[in-house]
Amino acid sequence: MRKTCTTSALLAGLLLCACTQKGAKTEALRSVKADTVRAYGATPVSAFPGKVKASAEVNLSFKVAGKIAQMHAGEGDFVRRGQALANIDNRDYKVQLAATEAEYH
Repeated sequence: MRKTCTTSALLAGLLLCACTQKGAKTEALRSVKADTVRAYGATPVSAFPGKVKASAEVNLSFKVAGKIAQMHAGEGDFVRRGQALANIDNRDYKVQLAATEAEYH
């Protein structure tokens, strides 16, 4: 009986030594399962107090005053440099031009 216990202990020791390498780190690999928690039957909603502000603001102005006749870009639209954003109603300027030309001729 004693010979069997000694042999079993020796065999177990050899198996343990054979499983590791000298100088190598022994790290146990563990698998991890990740999942997203959601409310059952409801759409998840997150609410955070605060104010939303644009990262950059631009003040626009025209060379002449007047009523805007047509807008080419809306709030939040991406625009490029030099792109026309709006047209001004030019009827008042046409009347003034006609009066000036009549006076000149």
